Amino acid sequence: MLTTHGVPSRRRAVILNFTAQTTAVALVMIQGIFLVRLYLRFIGVPLYGAWLASTQLVGWVTILDPGTDEVLRQRAANAHGRGRPDELGQLIGTGLVINLLIAICVTGASLLLTPALPGWFRVSAQSAGQLIRAAVVLALASGTTVVAYALGSSLQALQRAGGYGVVLIAGNIAGLVLNIGLLYAGWGLTAIAAGLLFKTVVWVAGWSCVLIWICRPRGREPIHLSFSADRARELIHLAGYMLVSKIASMLQTSSDGVLTGMMLGTSQTAILVLTGRVIDAARMLPDKIGAAMQPGLANLVGVGNREKSLRISTHFLVAVSLIAAPLIATAAVLNRDVVRLWVGPALYGGRPLTALLGISSLLTLLTTAIYHVLFANGLIETTSKISLVAGALKILLLLVLLPRLGLIAVPIATTAAILIVTAPRYLRALSVTFKLDRARERRLLVSVSSGPAICLTLAVLLAKAPGAPTWPAAALKSVVVLGFLIGTVLALQPAARRYAVAAVLRARVRVWRSGPA
Repeated sequence: MLTTHGVPSRRRAVILNFTAQTTAVALVMIQGIFLVRLYLRFIGVPLYGAWLASTQLVGWVTILDPGTDEVLRQRAANAHGRGRPDELGQLIGTGLVINLLIAICVTGASLLLTPALPGWFRVSAQSAGQLIRAAVVLALASGTTVVAYALGSSLQALQRAGGYGVVLIAGNIAGLVLNIGLLYAGWGLTAIAAGLLFKTVVWVAGWSCVLIWICRPRGREPIHLSFSADRARELIHLAGYMLVSKIASMLQTSSDGVLTGMMLGTSQTAILVLTGRVIDAARMLPDKIGAAMQPGLANLVGVGNREKSLRISTHFLVAVSLIAAPLIATAAVLNRDVVRLWVGPALYGGRPLTALLGISSLLTLLTTAIYHVLFANGLIETTSKISLVAGALKILLLLVLLPRLGLIAVPIATTAAILIVTAPRYLRALSVTFKLDRARERRLLVSVSSGPAICLTLAVLLAKAPGAPTWPAAALKSVVVLGFLIGTVLALQPAARRYAVAAVLRARVRVWRSGPA
């Protein structure tokens, strides 16, 4: 058995992971929302739109990284749960070596791509040099990120969320501060890329130190990191399926801005991204629940407690839907007011686009939650094939619909791909994995979908409410709308009431235990 000293519980690891992820989300929101006005001030709409499209295109190059870090996290967490120290050390050591080689390939390929970006996105000669310089720095950041993710995944697999979270937050803060400083120093577009690079460098340095410290002979996880050809074949084999999944993911996400920029112009890319930014920000919080849960679920699967795994997975899926639905619906209702106050009415894509983005965002979040459960149970091949088919369908729909419908084609294509391919196939895989009968399938589906259905219906009605002319008015409106949505869900859905009561009782117990003796 694996000899450890003071190994934290999976529940504690999930809580720490979620805390770190949500703090990182807040920092990303600052950069992705509040700094946009600075970006538009120092960079301008056309060049910023070209940057948004370029980041998605350069992101395609990371297809050279098949997702070894995710496979490493799942396999290492499973080995940790089974108590296999030799296997664990080989998996982590081999995964780090593989990701280092992949990082070199990603950086080189990104550098080769950068000279063509100004021509592809019709950037003026005056701005071309700035875009290329920023893309070169972005290429370096992309390679460094590959190494960083392998290190972070190793810590998560070991259930060491404390050290992982501290470094995650420190890197985000460091990158954010450098980004702002360089903007005011006149670096222009390069300031954004430099902030990304510095963030990833902090991650690599910090997570390396934490991993070495806890894996030393007298550390909390005294394991020997080594390279194994057998483990390399295992990781590369599974990473092949992750490559398929990654291609599918890029088809479903990165294609939006790239195809919009090429077919409708980079200014339309800016409108699409900025109109959806508030909704994306609302999605980040519940999405991070899945990222925090996955290593613990994989560890529990390794332990072999199938019934407990089913119970926790069910609670997780229902909780994500109940948290996400009011947040995304509120963001959709407030979107027009926020975008108008934030970047001006000219960059707001309209109510139909907002409504469709809200629906597609919520469906994406729910299917991603199911993906986390399936991935933790080792269904890497299954999820990869499903994602690839859905991604291909979305690309086909975008090519057909973008010239005809404009920006609303993006959320329509996303929603169609999910409803036709991803959702039914994921639900079927979930049912087979846990051997659910039809009655349990229906109960789970009703519990997961009823909250979103209630909130989306109310959001359509609330979208006609008077606009908020100022930021304080928008803040007050958001509180009222969110409170109304939560109250309605609690009143109409029994599962929501049970979760709310359980949360209150747990909070009271903790307060009682932490009180004076």
